[in-house]
Amino acid sequence: MNQLALFDFDETLTQKDTFRTFMRFAFPADQWRWRWFCSLPDIGVYMLNKNGSRLKTRVLNRFFSDYNKVDLEEKAIEFVNWMEENPSYFKTEVLFNLMKLRDDGAEIAVVSASPELWIEPWCKRKGIRAIATKLEWSSEGKFIGLDGKNCSREEKVVRIQQEFDLSRYKRIVVYGNKGPDDAMLELGTEKHAI
Repeated sequence: MNQLALFDFDETLTQKDTFRTFMRFAFPADQWRWRWFCSLPDIGVYMLNKNGSRLKTRVLNRFFSDYNKVDLEEKAIEFVNWMEENPSYFKTEVLFNLMKLRDDGAEIAVVSASPELWIEPWCKRKGIRAIATKLEWSSEGKFIGLDGKNCSREEKVVRIQQEFDLSRYKRIVVYGNKGPDDAMLELGTEKHAI
């Protein structure tokens, strides 16, 4: 039986949002606090016009501008190691269901608005596909911005349809958050709103 399972990552597989957690993990406390404080005007603008791609680019620029891609990739691997060493960071039942579906032969993809920086290494370890917000880097390894749209809400569906021919699957299992993942949940023959 052709099966596809799609899982949101933040607050579906994990207990917390990994975007904020990664920032706290990767940057010293004083830098983290200062860069979030400097991001408050951008967050205010977001609250008015709800442009998530613009906000994410600005916040990432504040955090990543002083670092190169290689250093950030190393921090991302350390973060993935930390998550793996702290199993309580994950929702046990949801992670168990992901692994069971994978072991039963379903194609699995994690579909996340979080950057591919830490989503891809985590998925690679699990032997599953990652669909996440892509980042653009200069030839010198400096962060430029998002490579395309933020992989959230309706954009998740666009990206899923680019990766998979959904008509091939008799069963599509979808795990996601109510509200932000409603569009992705609608793709499922079996829906699990968390």
